[in-house]
Order: sequence, then structure tokens, then C-alpha cells
Amino acid sequence: MRLTEHKLWPEIQPFVQIQIYARDGGHKNPRVRIEFAPMPSKLRKQALSMEVDCCACGKPIHPVRFRAPAKRGKDVAQHLYCAVACPLDVCIGCSRGRAAREEYLCIREATERPSLRLVPDKLAAVDPLLKWVGGKRWFVREFGGDMFDLVAKRGGKYIEPFLGGGAMALHLGTGSMVLGDVEEDLMITYTAVRDEPEELAHILETLQPYTSESSYYKMREMEPTTNTELAARFIYLNKLCFNGLHRKNKSGGFNVPYGGDRELPKLERIKEVSRALEGAELHVGDFTKLIDRAEKGDVIYADPPYHDTFSDYAAGGFNEADHERLAEALYNARQRGAEFFCHNADTEKVRYWFGDWTEIINMEERRNVNADGKKRGVVPCVLITGVEDDE
Repeated sequence: MRLTEHKLWPEIQPFVQIQIYARDGGHKNPRVRIEFAPMPSKLRKQALSMEVDCCACGKPIHPVRFRAPAKRGKDVAQHLYCAVACPLDVCIGCSRGRAAREEYLCIREATERPSLRLVPDKLAAVDPLLKWVGGKRWFVREFGGDMFDLVAKRGGKYIEPFLGGGAMALHLGTGSMVLGDVEEDLMITYTAVRDEPEELAHILETLQPYTSESSYYKMREMEPTTNTELAARFIYLNKLCFNGLHRKNKSGGFNVPYGGDRELPKLERIKEVSRALEGAELHVGDFTKLIDRAEKGDVIYADPPYHDTFSDYAAGGFNEADHERLAEALYNARQRGAEFFCHNADTEKVRYWFGDWTEIINMEERRNVNADGKKRGVVPCVLITGVEDDE
């Protein structure tokens, strides 16, 4: 029996306060934990004697009363949590704590309180499968938890129209993601990772002995016959090319030189990313197709090729007209009630396009690839935000 189906639920529901917690101290296995505000002693005794099951794995949830730190006195929440150490691949469904999110959404819907929080399990983070110039691992490390909190609180879709290496999307791992990129081969690769991890891993395993420079250039010229072969080729080139750079010539051919012999991803690594993408919508096309779908409750995370920097990731590049279209699309989405975060270079034009109607936050990031050596290293950038001010 789920908590929300228990006969005591109507009485204890008003005391549900904060979160389902996807980690438990230093343990590697996430737990499902429900927090309650202080409640009348009689009701508390009944709550602590409830027999309910975790809605994700079906195992018993053992009610536990936590002692309050002395400095907090009586103002402390009572807790119920799942004390069963469920294996990640059985209960959680993915290493980002999918079961905890499902339980969280169940409770959030039952309480009609969108301010409930879910803290993701940092011990089980899913790292990007691909190397990607301009990737945002550094941003995820600092603000990934806040982004997850906002997406969960708003209760809508997470929309990322410039997926690239997918650091933020894989960190979130929620089923309500709408992800896209104009680079068709990239999205075909993510689709194969999500839908055919075993077959993809098998192909990569057969390619592992052939990671020399000569093999690399032969693979670069090959034309795959299936989407899974194309995905394997894409991952192979990404891992072995110079600095993980993805660059195409005007005819659409990949033209990055060899970067060195490296190990290709194995099945468990691919399955980990596959589980994080389970339930996500994957699209190929212009960023406006995804941003135009955003409505109230949705959160957009846009990380386009930066203004006045290298932008030839796909044939045709990303020019100033595209940046202006992006600003317009985000403005219109904001008018519909969606919220967004957008990275870009700190230039006068970027501030002109966004400055009057957003908050612009100065930041710094490390850039390791640039034709101009002076523009490598730590460089300034901006985070453009269009979000509601929560009280």
C-alpha cells in the first residue's frame, strides 16, 4: 500500500513538508524519504506505526523518528523514510534516483504543493558520454542541484535545445525532458544510446582494437549503413579526435584530426546514460522548434555556440541573426510564463539583446580550445536568467 493510499493519509497530508530525499548520508544507495512537519503526538504515534510500501520498488517503508538537534529544540520535522538498500538497477531505474523522483512526483501531486523539494544524489551522478567543446560540467557541479530543484518545483518540462554533451540533462535525468540539437548525427547517437545500448556497446567493443591513427582516418571516411553504426562511429570519432572537437566542413563532413588512442565506452557506461535518457523526447532541428513549445511551468536551459567565437559545430554555423532569433524566442517563451537560463559570451551585443528584460550574471569558465591562444584559459562569460522571484 502506498502512503497516499493509507487510511491516515487525509490526516497526515497537511504535515507533508519538504522532500523525497535521493541520498542517505554517505551511503551509495539512494533512499526514498518523506519528511513531515511536527504533528500532534497521537497522530505521530499512528504515523510511526504505519505499514506502507515504497511506490517505486514495492518494498516496505520503515517509519523512523529522528531526534532533533538540541539547538533546534522542538521545531523539528518528523521523518519517514525507506530504509531498504535497493540496488540501483532494480529499484531506482537509473543512477540519478529515478524511483525517488517518481515517489516525489506522487507526493507532490497528492499534496498540491509545488514547493516540495527533491535533492538529487550527487554520489550517483551521470557524467556526459561525449566530450564536447563548451560543455557545462563546471556549471552542473555548482548549480545542478538548484536546477533540479527548480524543475521539480515548477512541475513542467525541462527543455534543452542545444544538447551537445548533455551535462545538465544527464544530471537531471527526469522523464519530462525535451532535448534537441541541430546536429543530426548527435541526436541519432543519443537515440541509439537510449534505445539500443546493447547493440551499440557490441559494435564499440569490436572497434576497440582499431584505435590507431590510421584506423581513425579510415573510420572518419566510412559511411555507416544503420543508425546504430552511425552512433558507434560518432562515439568512436568523438573519443579519439583532437580535444573532443566536433567540427564540420561546408559539405557537412567531419574534419577533426586524430587526437590519440583512448578506451571506448563499455556496456555498463552506455546503459547508465541510456537509463538517464529513458522517457526523454529527442529531436533534431532548429532551437526555435523546442523553445516555442515552452509554456508556464517549463524550464529552458539554452547553451548556444557563443557570440563572436567558433560556431561551426554544424554546417552553416551560428551567426548573429541566429543569436537575435534566440533572444526573441526566449523573450516570447518568457511572455508565455516559461522560465529560462542561457549561457553566452560577455559581449556588447549579447547585453544589448538581453539586457533590458533579463538578469545578466557575470561568470567565468575555462576554455581549452581556441585558434587564438590569448582566448584560452579562464575567460569571462554571462549567465542570462529569466525566472520568477520566489518568495
